Amino acid sequence: MQQQKMKSQLKNHVEVFTTSQVLELFNLKPERFRQWIKLKFITPYIQATGSGQTHYFIKNNLYVIGLFIHLCNAGLNRVVASHLAHEIFYDLWTETLYFEEHAWLIAVWPDNPEKKRDQLKNIEIYIGTNPVPDLRDIGTALVVNLKKVMGTIDAKIS
Repeated sequence: MQQQKMKSQLKNHVEVFTTSQVLELFNLKPERFRQWIKLKFITPYIQATGSGQTHYFIKNNLYVIGLFIHLCNAGLNRVVASHLAHEIFYDLWTETLYFEEHAWLIAVWPDNPEKKRDQLKNIEIYIGTNPVPDLRDIGTALVVNLKKVMGTIDAKIS
């Protein structure tokens, strides 16, 4: 009952997406997506309260999912990808205008970190840096155009 009340209040203010819509939008397998939620790589805006219930997501959640997938496909492990995606779209998200000026995410880390899980300890993040930091002495760098990630999602849902 509480979930239904929250969902109805939320729908009056922002666009809400169900789990099945998210699966279709990102062409994901349900079991994989359930695992990501269970492992807290992805956090729904409204968590399902029981079996047979659905999770609900807002646009910001979609951006997190899109960036998470992008970072995983680029070679980051899921823990690091989730941490970065959440940090960027939740912790740094103060207003939409922030990303109009800061469109780039640059993640750098030394070559061959001791263990894959140590990536997070060794990673440095630059957002919207202009000029781009000197990368000549960097082992590995990943550059992500955040506007493009967001724009691709916006185009799919409009």
